[in-house]
Amino acid sequence: MPGKWTSCDSNTLKPFSAVGYYFGKELRKKLGVPVALINSSWGGTPAEVWTPAELVSGAPQLAEAATKQVAANYRPHLPGKTYNAMIAPLTNFRIAGAIWYQGESNAATASTYQALMETMIGSWRKAWGIDFPFYYVQIAPFKHGPGTLRGSLLRESQQQTLSFPKTGMAVITDLVSDTNNIHPINKHDVGLDWLTWRWETITVRR
Repeated sequence: MPGKWTSCDSNTLKPFSAVGYYFGKELRKKLGVPVALINSSWGGTPAEVWTPAELVSGAPQLAEAATKQVAANYRPHLPGKTYNAMIAPLTNFRIAGAIWYQGESNAATASTYQALMETMIGSWRKAWGIDFPFYYVQIAPFKHGPGTLRGSLLRESQQQTLSFPKTGMAVITDLVSDTNNIHPINKHDVGLDWLTWRWETITVRR
């Protein structure tokens, strides 16, 4: 599907990411230059679909975890699907970094999430040929049900991913007022939290 660059206004903003918007707005203010954002996302998808399929299948622990992703009519679930369609075509654009907000769909396989994220981030950097910074949001507290530690284990895995070079994590556990809502309503402060983690490491490609 053809795309085009548009200026941000009250109409073009509506289908865009609210968190991404607040991040970009604050980044523009700090850098003092125009900021362009590309929104390539699909709600409810696991990280496997954003990772080249051969890298998932080539790692036994990742391949096994991927088999636990079940088919659903609202999202792709097979490794590499959105990477091929929504990431690889963008590699002709020079980018300064990536921001990521995902994780609930991998909560059932939290033990492999760190390895999966490091594989995915590394593959993106290789595809662009740039060792760009990668910032992500630690998932918000959510009541998965009595007796389950799924969310806590996934957050722990996300914390451990910080050991991967040039990554930063926004912690939003203090921004959630309703743990029964898997989509917290406070988007503004989440977008700004990305920039509290050494935003100076972001560079502008002219």
